[in-house]
Amino acid sequence: MISASTRECSHHRDLEVPWLVTFMSRLCAGCADAAMQDVFNAEYVSLHVRVTNRAAKHLYTQSLGYL
Repeated sequence: MISASTRECSHHRDLEVPWLVTFMSRLCAGCADAAMQDVFNAEYVSLHVRVTNRAAKHLYTQSLGYL
């Protein structure tokens, strides 16, 4: 049985999750980039994403700025 408070929480969760996912993705990608530069002296990183994975392609190209 779903209570009114559960419905309210899921409504707010639906609004907050995309922002949180983008924020956490940017944070993790930034930390990974910095660590690879510091530890391995990397000049660039090669990222492989399946052509059919539209969500990942959008995340990396539009939200995180990878080419």
